[in-house]
Amino acid sequence: MLTGDRHPGLTDPEVRVTGDGLRRADTRFGLVNANTSYTYTRHERNAPDAVQNPGEKPHQILPTEGLEHQTVAELRGARSVTASSYGNWLFHLPQYDPVNAFDGDPDTAWTEGSAGSPDGQWLRIGFDGSYDMPDSFEVTPLPQDGVRPAATRVQVETERGTRTSFLRADGTAQTVRAPAGATDWMRLTIVDSTARRAGLTGAGFAEIALPDIQVTRLLRLPTDAARSASAAEIVSLHRAADPTGLSPTGTEAGLHRRFTTAADGTFEVRASAVPVPGPALDELLYEVAPERRARITATADSTARLGAGLSARNLTDGDLTTAWIAGDRPTIHLRWAGKVPVDKLVLAAAGGLSTRPTQVHISSPDGAVIAGVDENGWVRFEPITTDRLDITVTETAPLTLHNPVVDEKLRLPVGLTEAHVPALEELRTPRPDAGREFTLPCGRGPDVALDGELYQTSVEGTVGDLAERRPVRVTLCQEGREDAEVELPAGAHRLEGGDAGPLTLTGVTLTRGSLGDAPAAGRKLEVRDWLGDRRELTVGSGAASYLTMYENVNDGWKATLNGEELTPVRLDGWQQGWRVPEGAGGSVKLSYEPATTYDAALIGSGVGIAALIGLALWRRREPGPDAPQPPAPAPGPGWGRWR
Repeated sequence: MLTGDRHPGLTDPEVRVTGDGLRRADTRFGLVNANTSYTYTRHERNAPDAVQNPGEKPHQILPTEGLEHQTVAELRGARSVTASSYGNWLFHLPQYDPVNAFDGDPDTAWTEGSAGSPDGQWLRIGFDGSYDMPDSFEVTPLPQDGVRPAATRVQVETERGTRTSFLRADGTAQTVRAPAGATDWMRLTIVDSTARRAGLTGAGFAEIALPDIQVTRLLRLPTDAARSASAAEIVSLHRAADPTGLSPTGTEAGLHRRFTTAADGTFEVRASAVPVPGPALDELLYEVAPERRARITATADSTARLGAGLSARNLTDGDLTTAWIAGDRPTIHLRWAGKVPVDKLVLAAAGGLSTRPTQVHISSPDGAVIAGVDENGWVRFEPITTDRLDITVTETAPLTLHNPVVDEKLRLPVGLTEAHVPALEELRTPRPDAGREFTLPCGRGPDVALDGELYQTSVEGTVGDLAERRPVRVTLCQEGREDAEVELPAGAHRLEGGDAGPLTLTGVTLTRGSLGDAPAAGRKLEVRDWLGDRRELTVGSGAASYLTMYENVNDGWKATLNGEELTPVRLDGWQQGWRVPEGAGGSVKLSYEPATTYDAALIGSGVGIAALIGLALWRRREPGPDAPQPPAPAPGPGWGRWR
């Protein structure tokens, strides 16, 4: 049961569970996925230039009101970080959180989310106290790359004034001027940009490198059960999966949590991590499955900055769930050992937010050709005996997205999931034994920081877990030996894990005390009638328990046990239930009270309709008021005729 719900008959439950799932975030309920924002701070609102619900409090459907029942964000390193918009005008893309521009990680970024031009979009940081702004600092704008506009001129504003600087649209680190001197805030505004047409995502910055400033968004778990006296306690920390599927580790940069424990004690720690595509994971796979060592390598001239998992290496990994999406230079390079005649290849389209190639230019030191690509990705051409191919996409299928806000069509970049050369089948990377187990010793897993103390970890899993990027088990260790327990005092704590290396931390569970055995079989239950709005069942004797229905909670439902009304409860934050007291069982009757009024209205309507029909038939049998009159007498003989 949630702490904000009524829980009759319960004082202190045996187990107290605190999790980070119920977060203060905005939801766009008209979307199926990519519809939830990053986690807001206690007083944060939607971006002022957002197309949907600008400047409003986050839209949520909550089981219980009150911030103490929710996980909220807290910033470390700044008082506030806000932006005019972020991500995309339609979707929520939390991976473009404004904080990412100040987090010191070049692999994360903020992008504006306007429907049209990025000109006028801004990013603002409020410092913790007065900050001595230098006369210049370094920024790394995101490159144009064919999938977004890029900033070419920006304005830096502080309490001391404004300065304007020009930028290159190539994604390199550059220096911008700033008004020097003490200030409490800084705002960077995009004044001009390369593209006037909207892209898949907006213009933005991978990094705004202010000296001595690094901002982290930590999530504080609910505090509503801080005074619980439960004998056992569980703290569950989890990074949510990326709804767009573009990032394997989720929409958060690292796992950063603050939580409170109710009592001193020894906590058992269980953790999990997921593999992150890239060279480090390749080397790990070569170590645990040497037969996977790539025999064909793939590189690219550009890769769209749409997610951490997009890479040219995915084109030869034999995995159709990985992909590469081109930036502004859609050229890939395939290399292998020894010259082989090649006359065909398969370029499998990635789908999603990308289109497929329809024509390519293939070149090598041994020949070149321009060839078409059919709908299935096949490319056929005259044989070229070579040990390399450079493939440039010159034409793509006319696949576009329509942006109704600005009435524009967005042309999608080309994306591939595999580049397969049939002539090189013997060089194709064989699939390893997915069930083969592996173990990484202490120090090889992702590090975990708990209350400032760094813990090393070991890892266990299967080769299939690594190849298919499934979670693997992570165990804390110290001085080379496994030690999955930590001593924590009552009070506030902080746990963090980064994204460096082939494995990144995604979940941690801390457990204090014994959870005990699962309860014995519940009270005997026999359904006698479960149709309509009136239901009946029989409950056996036993301990106090809950009777539940797989329906939303509704005050209209009433339940009685042997004529005595049962106390209603809400379970799991949504489910209708009642508390059945300890003791003898009996007959339980459920009724939906509004149905009585509804049924009465139906009966009344039926009676009224029948009365109207009867009245109509009765009136038809009465003599009409306008019955035919007798004919007038014929004219007499003395009457003349007028002419």
